[in-house]
Amino acid sequence: MRPEKKTQLGEADFSWKLKDYKKHGKEAPERIRNNTSKTEGEMMRDSEIEEWFSESVRVLEILKEEDKDKFLKIYNGFILDLEYLFSLKRIDEGALEFAQDLNNFDF
Repeated sequence: MRPEKKTQLGEADFSWKLKDYKKHGKEAPERIRNNTSKTEGEMMRDSEIEEWFSESVRVLEILKEEDKDKFLKIYNGFILDLEYLFSLKRIDEGALEFAQDLNNFDF
């Protein structure tokens, strides 16, 4: 079960704080343990966000062709994290709009 951190669409993994990891019995990343009041999304460097975005798009392109159900599950989480990052002004609207267009995940 994931914590009830909500964005406009639902919950985002990047919105977890240390208390959320503890509440759900999950191991928190070191930087969360060292900054207990911040979220992963708040602490990620721009280069980390760019790398995560690029890798996620590549994985989603493959999954869309190979496993539609898994694609949709991962895609929905990807969008939630992007929406959370957008709410923090960590990504621009263009990145979010790109990801919301499913045609961008076709090979």
